[in-house]
Amino acid sequence: MSVMWVTRSEPGASQLGNYLVSCGINVLVEPCLTIRATHQAQPTNSSDLEIFLSRHAVEHSFATGWRPTNSLAIGSATASCIEKWGLKPSVAAHASSESVFEWIQRCDRRIQRVLMVCGRNSRPYLSTNLKQAGIEVIKWEVYERRVREVDVSQINNAIDVIECSSVTTLRYLYELTKTNSAKNLMEVPIIVPSKRVLQLARSLGFREVHCCANASKEAIFESFENIQK
Repeated sequence: MSVMWVTRSEPGASQLGNYLVSCGINVLVEPCLTIRATHQAQPTNSSDLEIFLSRHAVEHSFATGWRPTNSLAIGSATASCIEKWGLKPSVAAHASSESVFEWIQRCDRRIQRVLMVCGRNSRPYLSTNLKQAGIEVIKWEVYERRVREVDVSQINNAIDVIECSSVTTLRYLYELTKTNSAKNLMEVPIIVPSKRVLQLARSLGFREVHCCANASKEAIFESFENIQK
C-alpha cells in the first residue's frame, strides 16, 4: 500500500496524518518546518478589520491575550481556530490571499485600515494589492517558519507520495534533492494546495505535481485517491 509523507508543520501534520490513517492510508509524519513565536510587539493602531492568514497566526496572536473585534479568516481551518474562542469571523470564499482581497473589495462597508496577522516573510500579494487600493496595512508578524532538519536517507525509499503545503517546504525539498540520498524525490508524486506552489514545483523540476482544491485534509485525501486511480 502507498505511503504518504506528510511534511506540513505541527499540529497540522499530526491532525492530517490521523485523518489519512482513518481513511486507510499509510502515512509518514515528518514535518520539514517548525513554527516559532516572534514575540513581536502588538500594534497599537486601531483597525477596521483584522485579517488572519493562517491557524498559526490565530494561535500565536491569541496567546498574547489579545482578541480581534472584526476578524476575517483566510479559510475554514483558520476560521475554526478563531471560533474555538467564541468569536464569529468572516471567512474568505477560498483559502488564498486572492480570495481575501476579493472579499475586502466586495465588502459593503468602508475599510481604510487593516491589521494583517501573519508569519514573517509572508507572501506580499495581499499587502501590495491593499495598499494599491488605498487601504493602510499594518502587519503583525507573530510567528516564523524555520527549517527542521530531516534525515531523508530514512525516508527516500519509504514513500510513494509527498504532501507539500507551502513554498518554504517545497524549496527545502528541492534542496534535499541535491544530495545523493534524496535524488529520487524529484520522481515522487507531490500534492500541493495551490496553483502558485504548483507552478514553482514544476519550474524546479518535480516530475509529477498534483494540485488539490486547498490545503484541507479532505482535499489532500481526494488528490491522493486520484493519484491511485
